[in-house]
Amino acid sequence: MAGERYGFPRQVPTDHGSQFTKVQYDAEGYFDAKLRGLEEERGMDVQHIRSRAKRPQTGGKVERLFGTIKSKLNARWPDGKKEFQGLDEIIRWYNDVKPHESLDFDHAETPAHAFVRKLRPEERTAYLKRPKQRTA
Repeated sequence: MAGERYGFPRQVPTDHGSQFTKVQYDAEGYFDAKLRGLEEERGMDVQHIRSRAKRPQTGGKVERLFGTIKSKLNARWPDGKKEFQGLDEIIRWYNDVKPHESLDFDHAETPAHAFVRKLRPEERTAYLKRPKQRTA
């Protein structure tokens, strides 16, 4: 699970899809129930932020990520060899190697750098002390 491996976010933005919320029906959706379960079982309060209706740009970064992943899964070098061997390798490249224009591009900031930079001081200390995950 990504939360176990990298840590859980404080906030999760989503659209108003029924898989995320059923607020308009005075019911609890699957996603909201899972977030409530995290709070009850682990004491983690992850805030669910619903985007404004009719605002497709809210999910634009996620859609761009999916497009990049799809293209990299099919990318090949001129000799025909696959550029990446699988999804884990693409995710590592995307987060740890590829600078993003939406971040501090002048300093080639990656999502991993931005993640650590944006942590609260006590979270940053704990995150940097955690045991490193072994990769295949």
